[in-house]
Amino acid sequence: MIVVITGATSGIGEATADYLISKGHTVYSLARRIGNHSRIHYISCDVTNSTDIQKAFSEILAKEKSIDALINNAGMGISGALEFSEESDIRKIVDVNFIGLVQTTQMAIPYIRASQGKIINIGSVAGELAIP
Repeated sequence: MIVVITGATSGIGEATADYLISKGHTVYSLARRIGNHSRIHYISCDVTNSTDIQKAFSEILAKEKSIDALINNAGMGISGALEFSEESDIRKIVDVNFIGLVQTTQMAIPYIRASQGKIINIGSVAGELAIP
């Protein structure tokens, strides 16, 4: 199975990639930075940039011919009082956490449909519980 994970350079994304690799799957990480896990195929990709996403999917498909799963994991947050948050920081969060997920999913849908695969979205507990 060919799995694409956004943001698999650390944390939950990297742990998920590691688990899937241990089960025999091929994993591609789309992230702004390249990680150092020897068995993850890293592709530099900003999920807020549709051209980056298109190039990444083209690269994967050229090598693998299909994509069986997309795991939207890339995300970011800021802490502190909303009244002191910069507009640019808020826009960046929306761009990464929502627009990036939407754009990546849009790009993946035809391939996931063809393989009858899965799309999995990972969110933060901050989406459910307010952080003081």
